[in-house]
Amino acid sequence: MSRKSWRRCAILGVLFLWLGACVVDSETPTIGLMTQGLSTLTANPSGLLAVGTSITLTNTSNLAGSLEHKFYIREPSGGWVLGRDWDASASYVWDTTGKSKGEYIIQAWSRVQGSTAEYQDSSYLLTITLFNVGPCTNVEIVANPSSPRQAGTSVTFQYTADCGTLGEYKLYHRPSGGSWSLLHDWSSSREFVWDTTGANGGSHELQVWARRQGTTVPYESWAPLSYTIGTCRDVSFVAKPSGAQPQWTWLSWTLSTECTKRTNPEFKVYLRDPSGAWSLVQDWSPNPTFRLKTDGTTALGTYYLQFWMRAQGTTVVYEAVTPVVSVQIVAGTAPWVKSAFVRNTLNGTSRSIEVDSSNNVYVAGHFYRAEFNGTLYNTNGRDGFVVKLDSSGNWKWVKVFKSSNESVYVSQMIIDGDDIYVGGHFGGSLTLGSSTFSAVNSLSGFVAKLDTNGNVIWARALDSTHFTLVTKLAVHNGTLYVGGRFNHNISFTAGALSFTRYVTWSHYFITKWDTNGMGSWAHVVGDPSTSLFRDEIQLAVTSNGDAVIAGTHRGSEVFGTTTLASSGDFIAKVDSNGVWKWAHNGAERNGLVVHTDQSIYCLGDSSLQKRDANGALLWSKTYGVSLMGIRETPSGDIDISGYSEDDPFSFGGYQDAKVRFGYLLGRVNTDGVAIFARAVERPTAFSYDSQGNMLMTGIFYEHGPKYSGDGNFDPLTVPVSLGHDLYIWKFPVPVP
Repeated sequence: MSRKSWRRCAILGVLFLWLGACVVDSETPTIGLMTQGLSTLTANPSGLLAVGTSITLTNTSNLAGSLEHKFYIREPSGGWVLGRDWDASASYVWDTTGKSKGEYIIQAWSRVQGSTAEYQDSSYLLTITLFNVGPCTNVEIVANPSSPRQAGTSVTFQYTADCGTLGEYKLYHRPSGGSWSLLHDWSSSREFVWDTTGANGGSHELQVWARRQGTTVPYESWAPLSYTIGTCRDVSFVAKPSGAQPQWTWLSWTLSTECTKRTNPEFKVYLRDPSGAWSLVQDWSPNPTFRLKTDGTTALGTYYLQFWMRAQGTTVVYEAVTPVVSVQIVAGTAPWVKSAFVRNTLNGTSRSIEVDSSNNVYVAGHFYRAEFNGTLYNTNGRDGFVVKLDSSGNWKWVKVFKSSNESVYVSQMIIDGDDIYVGGHFGGSLTLGSSTFSAVNSLSGFVAKLDTNGNVIWARALDSTHFTLVTKLAVHNGTLYVGGRFNHNISFTAGALSFTRYVTWSHYFITKWDTNGMGSWAHVVGDPSTSLFRDEIQLAVTSNGDAVIAGTHRGSEVFGTTTLASSGDFIAKVDSNGVWKWAHNGAERNGLVVHTDQSIYCLGDSSLQKRDANGALLWSKTYGVSLMGIRETPSGDIDISGYSEDDPFSFGGYQDAKVRFGYLLGRVNTDGVAIFARAVERPTAFSYDSQGNMLMTGIFYEHGPKYSGDGNFDPLTVPVSLGHDLYIWKFPVPVP
C-alpha cells in the first residue's frame, strides 16, 4: 500500500469513523463511503422496490464548472462496492437484477473534471430497500413463551417469511379434539397475541399462512406449530383422619395430581349429607387441602364426598374426579373452655395440664392475683396453684401454695395414674402438708405429691445458699426423676439419700426417687469446678426407667465414658442405676420427648430432631414457624405448639387463619410429615384424655385494637377480662 493511501485512510478514519470505512486504494476502492457533503442524491423510483427494478440515481452537486460523478453502494451484507466510476453524467442507472433482498445505502461523489482529488463533494446517504418479487416462501412461526404453559397465559406468535416486508399472514387454530377455526385473518403484522384463558388442556395445532400483499391466492407458504396447554390427571387423596370420627372433629383430605410442566391444578369438592342431598362445599380452589369442621349440630351418619380436579385457567367441567369416598360421623363430646383472671403473664400463668385416670383435668402454675371460679385470691408476691376440673369442665377445687414472702413458682406438674407430683421453687418459708421448709436469703426447690383431692401426701425441699430450681419432673412405673439447676451448692434429703454438692458456677442436677419420695441416687452434671450450665434442663424417662436429659453447657464435659469436647447444646442418657450411657452434642434443647418406640424427639426454636434410642440423629426438620412445646399423642404422633407472624400461617403445608398473636398447634407423624394444624390462643401446655381429646392451657388477653376481642376457641368464645386470662380448653382433634 502506498504512503499516499495510508495517509488518506488515516485522515478519513478520523473524520468518518461512524461510517466505518475508508479508501485504501484510489484506483479500485472496495470501501467507498465518505463524508456526507452538500450534494443531493435522488432515486427514481425510490423507497421499497422489487429486485430487478432499474433505478435512476441522479446526483446534483453544488460545485461550479464541469463535473464528474462516482457512485458507491453498500449491500445488505455490509460491504461497499463501486456502482459506477467517474463519469461526466450526473445520472447512473442501477440495474438490481440478481441482487439480494434487503437494505442498500448509496452515496455519490463529485469533483471538477480534470481534478486528481479523491473527491470534492459527496451526497447524503440514500436508502433503498429491495424485496423478492417471487412468492412468499420459508414461512416460520415461533411462540413466546414456549410450550407447555398453563391456560390463561398470553402467548405471542411471531412470523417470518422470504417475502420481504410485503408479506401478509393468516393464523388457524385447532384445539385438542376440536376443529379448525380462524384466529386472525390476513394481516401485515408479524405478531399475534393468543389469550389462552379458558383454553382446554392438551395439544393445540396452529397453522400460519403467508402470501405477498396484493395477491389473491389462498396462500404461497404455510408452517405448522403444536402448542400444549397444561393438563392434570389421576387425582388422588389422603384422608386425615380416616374411619369413623366423633362430632367436633376437624377432618381433612389432601389431594394430589399429576400435571403437565408449568401447570398447577385446582379442586372442587361436593358433599352428600346423610339425608342424601348433594351440595357444593368448595368451589374451584388451588388449595389442595379440604377441611371439614364438625360440631354438635353436625348430623350423625355417613357422609359422601367427591373431589373434582382440572388445570388452573381451563374452563372444562373437570379433567379428573375421585371415586366417591365416605366418612362416618358418630356422637362426640362437646368441647368446653374455662377461664380464670390472672394479673399478668410475668407473674401469672399456667405451666402444666394433666389428666387422671377418670379424665379429671388438673392445671398448675403461679399467679400474682387470680380469680378461680368466682373466688378472688390476692397476694403481694407470687403464689403457686393447682386446680382440678372434672371431665365436663366443672371446677372441683383450687390448691394454693403460699410462702411467707409470697414467692412460689410452680414449674411443672405431672400425673402418674392418680398420683400428682408438683415441682418448683420458693423463697421464705413454705408449708406443704405437714412439712414446713425455709429458704433463707435464697430460693429452694421443692417437690410435692398430692392426691386427687389436693391433699399433700409428702413433700421434699432442695436447699441452697444461692438458688436451687426444680424445673422438670418425669415419672414411669414407680420411678420419679427430678431435674433442675442450682448455683454454688445444693443439699437435700430424700429418705436414705442425703445429697450435698458444692460447685463454682451454675449446674444441672438430676436425682432418682421412688413414688414415696425416697431417693436412690443423685448427680451433678459436669465438672463441679469449671462447668456452667444455662437455661432449663429437659428431662424424659424411657419405658425401662432410664432418664434422658438435654440442655446447654460451656466447656468440656464428661458423661461416664463419653467426653463432649466443645460447648453447646447436648443430650445424654443415664440408666436407672445412675450410670451414664451416652452423650451427644448438637441436640435441640427446648423440649424433649421419649417416644413409646424409644426414639427421641428434641425440639428447638425452629427445628424438630428425631434421634434413635442411642441418641444418634435420624433427621431434622423445620415447618416454617417458631416452635415452643412438644408431646406425644395417644396415637403415637407428635404434637407441637408454635408461633408464626404470617396470616394465614403455614405449618408444613397446612394453613389456618391467625388467632390473635399467631400461636398454633401442629401435628406430625413419626417421619416428621405434617398431618394437622390449627390456630390457637397462646398455649403453655397440653395433654390428652383417654378418649383422645386434647386438653390445652395458656393465656389470652387484649393488647391494643389489633389484638382485641373475645378469646377464640373455635367454635367457642370467651370474653377477655381487664387483665390477662388463663384458659383451660378441651377440644377434639383428628385421630389419624
